[in-house]
Amino acid sequence: MIEIGLIGCGRIARLVHLRELGSLPGIRLAALAEPDPDRLAQAAALAPGAERYSDYRDLLGRQSLDAVILTLPPDLHAEAAIAAFDAGKHVYSEKPLATDLRAAESVLEAQKRTGLVGMMGFNFRFHPSHQRIRKLLDEGAIGDVLAFRTAFSSAGRSLPQWKRSRSTGGGALLDLGSHHIDLLRFITSAEVSEVYSTIRSARSEADTAFLQLKLTTGLEAQSFF
Repeated sequence: MIEIGLIGCGRIARLVHLRELGSLPGIRLAALAEPDPDRLAQAAALAPGAERYSDYRDLLGRQSLDAVILTLPPDLHAEAAIAAFDAGKHVYSEKPLATDLRAAESVLEAQKRTGLVGMMGFNFRFHPSHQRIRKLLDEGAIGDVLAFRTAFSSAGRSLPQWKRSRSTGGGALLDLGSHHIDLLRFITSAEVSEVYSTIRSARSEADTAFLQLKLTTGLEAQSFF
């Protein structure tokens, strides 16, 4: 039996991770960490028997845990991921990996140093439609592809304060755009060679972004988030 710890018990954790973990064979959700007592109680109701912690560092001290899932605000991802690797845990982190390049590089350094498994929460890679698109491109079934154009928007809703700030939430480019940047790399098997972006603030900081990419294969992509 693989023991998992969940760090961060906010909206996504309660809507997705807690429900999915309960249905996976061979998995036991053994521990929850969340500083907000109300959110911790709500999560515990979905995970009977899981040990509760108000500080994730205490959870990482639990020797029986094999891996942790990070569903924290983005500005806390890097610190928690590094601490988890150093505690000997495999890490699944929601995106983005960090809110700045240096912090992201530090996470990669910790993963390489420990040799543990690290994975980003780019769940759209596994959607059947995206898998099909990649297969069609690999087979040349739609001819020569010259460019991609993508958009990713979400319905207006009341956002928590951390999500309204670029420094803590990452803004639309990191929160939404990171999915499409990853999908372009996944679907085309190419890397990004050039980047141009503009960011605007409409209802909250950095909540609107235009992105133009050039890939190593010469393909170009335009995205709006």
